[in-house]
Amino acid sequence: ELAFNQNQLAQLSAPVGGVLREIVADLGEVVQEGQAVARLWSPAIGETVARAVLAHQTLARAQKLRAEGIGPARELEEAEAAHRAACQQARLLGFSEQDIDHMGDRPDEQVLLEIRAPFAGEIIERSAVRGAAVEAGRSLFTLADRSTMWAMLNIPDVQLGRVRTGQSVELAVDSLPGQVFTGRLTWISAQVDERTRMARARAEVANPDGRLRDRAFARARI
Repeated sequence: ELAFNQNQLAQLSAPVGGVLREIVADLGEVVQEGQAVARLWSPAIGETVARAVLAHQTLARAQKLRAEGIGPARELEEAEAAHRAACQQARLLGFSEQDIDHMGDRPDEQVLLEIRAPFAGEIIERSAVRGAAVEAGRSLFTLADRSTMWAMLNIPDVQLGRVRTGQSVELAVDSLPGQVFTGRLTWISAQVDERTRMARARAEVANPDGRLRDRAFARARI
C-alpha cells in the first residue's frame, strides 16, 4: 500500500490560540518553503512582540548612554538580558529581529503571525477557515512533499533471506495499469506477523509527476 513519505509530511498548526485573519493557501495548492499559508491574530502575539520592541529600544538607549560614559555597566547588562529573553519568546513564534525592528517603526500596525510552510509541498488537507477562533496546537493544514512516496510492503517470511535494504524495487500500481515505478528498499521490519507470516518493509519511490497517491494498492517486485 502506498503512503506519503513521513519524513516529508507536516501538520501546520497554530502555535498560540487566536483568530485566523487571513487564509492564503488552499487545498491542492503547491507552496514553497517559507511561504505563508495563514495569518493569525491574538492578544498574546501582540504582547510578545510589544515586549520585544520595548526591550530592543531599552537596549539601544542603554548602549548609547554607556558609550557616552553616562550609563552604568549594570544597567546595560540588565537591558541585554531582558532583550535576549524577549527576543527569544518572539522567535519561538516565528518573528525575526527584522520583524521586530519593522514593527517598532510602525507601532499602530496590527501584529499578525504568519504560519509558514517548513518545506515545499502540496496542501493535502485544510481545516483553516477565515475568521475562526483556533486553539494552540490545532492543525490547520497538512503539507506533503509528494516528490517521493513510500510503498509499504508485505514480504513472506520464507523470502526474507533473499531480501536486504538497498535493493531495487519495481512497483505496479493497480490504478495505473501498464506503468512501472522504481525505487529502493529502505527498511525491513525485525518482526514477522504471527498470523500472516509476513514481514513489513518499506520502499521509497520517486513520484515526480504526482501519479502515485496515498493508500493506493500496488504489487512489488524486489
